[in-house]
Amino acid sequence: MLDAGCGSGGNLLMLREFGEVTGIELSPFAVAAARKRCGETVRVLEGSIPEGLPANEVFGLIGLFDVLEHLENPVPALQALRKNLAPGGTLVITVPAFPFLWSKHDESNHHFRRYTRTSLATELNAAGFSITFDTHYNIALFPPIAAVRVLRKLLPGEESDNNSITGGLANRILTRTFSAERHLVSRLRFPFGVSLLALATAR
Repeated sequence: MLDAGCGSGGNLLMLREFGEVTGIELSPFAVAAARKRCGETVRVLEGSIPEGLPANEVFGLIGLFDVLEHLENPVPALQALRKNLAPGGTLVITVPAFPFLWSKHDESNHHFRRYTRTSLATELNAAGFSITFDTHYNIALFPPIAAVRVLRKLLPGEESDNNSITGGLANRILTRTFSAERHLVSRLRFPFGVSLLALATAR
């Protein structure tokens, strides 16, 4: 497996339970953190997408978890990842959903866009992929987040980037909320949610 844009390696710990996994990350600070977190059980490479992808290597599964929205030109990156995907392999993508939810939070995290099902499918099709399954997730948080972000667009005032909410209690609540959804998103296609998940194969 390849985790493209693995950050500090949080997903690598999960993925290594299912087989051999490689991570690639642009930030040298995140690479160092991922290597420290995972030890020698996971290979973590420093490199960009698409230029720094492992040459002449193929993977049965490639994960692109909240990465595509950070790329100004996503189609060339997806085309390069297609070359790294083994025949019959699966590309797993998560992205932020619904452009109307755009906020300062997206700007502070250097996003270029939020996605709809159609816009994500358009980019994947242009890169030679076909979607086999997609669904929204982060369903429970969609109503309050949508309400807050719409109100902030309508009402004057300084908008927070929402990055200041931390703490053990908040993390526990969010972990339980997301964990409850895992039994649903693998079986059903939800029409709304803060994020969008897609599985794709190369044509």
